[in-house]
Amino acid sequence: MTVVRQALQDLTQRLKVVNSSRSALEARLLIAHLLNLTSEEVLIHDDRALSSTDLEQLEAMVQRRLAFEPIALILGVKEFFGLAMDVRKQVLVPRPETESLVEGVLQWIDDRSLSSGTILDVGTGSGCIAVTLSKILGPSFRVMALDISDHALALTKRNIEKHRVPVNVHKFDFEKTEWVEPWTILISNPPYIPRAELSQLSRDIQDYEPVLALSGGEDGLRAFLKIQENFFGTRAEQSLIAFETHGEAQRVQVAEKLFSSLEAAERLWHDGPHLFHERWVESF
Repeated sequence: MTVVRQALQDLTQRLKVVNSSRSALEARLLIAHLLNLTSEEVLIHDDRALSSTDLEQLEAMVQRRLAFEPIALILGVKEFFGLAMDVRKQVLVPRPETESLVEGVLQWIDDRSLSSGTILDVGTGSGCIAVTLSKILGPSFRVMALDISDHALALTKRNIEKHRVPVNVHKFDFEKTEWVEPWTILISNPPYIPRAELSQLSRDIQDYEPVLALSGGEDGLRAFLKIQENFFGTRAEQSLIAFETHGEAQRVQVAEKLFSSLEAAERLWHDGPHLFHERWVESF
């Protein structure tokens, strides 16, 4: 008879070949998912016996992880800002770096004491950004989730329903179509990997995440330039643009190409890979 404690020890060793620093946590997450427990409850009930069916199902999950499938895709869920977001292979798995981007937007809203506005999440993917902002800010902010992928939009709708937020979903090709409605905040984690770097990505990204959401063209800047071309014309006089970029070098490139000359009412700053541009024209 195998109990949870033994399974944890075994999986922790086996999963080290995939992620040596997090193998114990991943083992606990897989068992928690199998038994419908929290990861803390797994430790409390480590003397619980596992049936032959349990062991078969657990082994199937382990084999997927040993093939470098991301743990979030195996579980079907990823926590983002404390919210459990459903995830699928057809979209990017939400990452902690993007949580920081959202934090920057929330800080700006607080600093400017905004009580309402229109927020565009361009290239929404799983909808994690749009859903989180709507959940925190409430219905006074109109949040719109935009993507070209039907798979992404279906998943976004699922997360909207799951978290009961009033996010509007639009199928929109931001590289080809001009946006016509005014907006207050544009936030985007766009495709930004230069084409030559795609083959250098880790196996869990190369094999399981969509190229459409990764590839930023030859230099990684294509999506940023298209967003500039198709969205900047309708930004409000008091507005914010928030981009996630591919590290410092790309952040500098984006700043130079999109915001090279700042007017008196404009401000540009960054926080790690995140780039923020504010326009604040005082109204009288």
